[in-house]
Amino acid sequence: MRSASSRSEPTARRPTPGSSLAAESTNACSMCQWWLTRCELSTHFDISRRLVEFVTLLRRLRRLQPCTPAILLTRTWRGYAEPMSVAERRVHPGLRGILAGPIVGYDLHVDRRAVHFGLPSTTATVILAFDEPLDTGWAAQPERSTPFWRLAAGLHSRPSLVHTHGRQHGVQLALTPLGVRAIFGLPIAELSEGLAHHDELSAGIPAGLHERLADAPEWHERLNLLERWLLARVKNWRADGHRPQARRVPGPHSPGFDSPDLARAWALLTGTRDRVEAVADEIGWSRRQLARRCTQEFGLSPKRLVRVARFERSWRSAASGTPLADVAALAGYADQSHLANEWRELAGRPPLAALGDPFPVRADPVPFLQDATRPHPEPSTS
Repeated sequence: MRSASSRSEPTARRPTPGSSLAAESTNACSMCQWWLTRCELSTHFDISRRLVEFVTLLRRLRRLQPCTPAILLTRTWRGYAEPMSVAERRVHPGLRGILAGPIVGYDLHVDRRAVHFGLPSTTATVILAFDEPLDTGWAAQPERSTPFWRLAAGLHSRPSLVHTHGRQHGVQLALTPLGVRAIFGLPIAELSEGLAHHDELSAGIPAGLHERLADAPEWHERLNLLERWLLARVKNWRADGHRPQARRVPGPHSPGFDSPDLARAWALLTGTRDRVEAVADEIGWSRRQLARRCTQEFGLSPKRLVRVARFERSWRSAASGTPLADVAALAGYADQSHLANEWRELAGRPPLAALGDPFPVRADPVPFLQDATRPHPEPSTS
């Protein structure tokens, strides 16, 4: 993996207070990744005591997930972080099946020692950082991280770790497997279990667009620029003969490849089917053939893909306020202990800690996986 580019990297103007908090309505959320997630509800508001009370009521009614921008901003008001702006752009009709959720822009101040755990999911993550590069690596090796101005990460079955250094500012996309092919021109498997600079990809998001996004004074201008570029890229990709077939497994996460059987396998493995043997039988493939095709296209074996999808379902349920015992049963875990063990490995923290604070401080008494045997120094702020 190459180091960050030595060129002059983009800087961003500070958004205008108030107007920069404007956000657009979104579809139902997918799940929390990196530091912000897609959301069910998005609105234009100022942080106030009345908002905190209103959002608390909505949470009790299970109308908001704990990781939505509304919840995150009320947490920042309570002292978790200092909010600057959060904006979302719902998925354009021309990008359905390409994006797994809205485009999210964020600008947050947090404790300089705060970190963020990037959770495994069934989507690829694209992050364009402003002001400072994203300092990230893997939770199992917290002392090893790499700065990224333009990050692409595929499916992974371990938590990543972002060192915030007190500021998080940028734009995030969640791509379906089809979206990775359309935007980057490669299967999502080539990004599996890794973190890549866009300069390493044959067709990454160009540096010129990144600079224009960073220089735009308002969030709506940034989101317009990025959306137009994505639409043009997808239009050109489809013009080259990559239009999905009409008869295909429906759903925003369907790969939409030339093989309907592969799309069917994806839908079953990331749905509610936990038995790989049953999926292979339903498609008419051998287990070996299913494993080979899934690994080639998605980068994860069928068993690992099922595991990540089950964790993703459990996260959604737990984030909506469902008791963990019920979450374990609904998601297909043997019991709550099984769920807790899976979360410690995949989320990097126990369930309650993972759900409680998106930006834990490294001095947090709740042990991280990597802190189980020895303490680690605070991350460098240089």
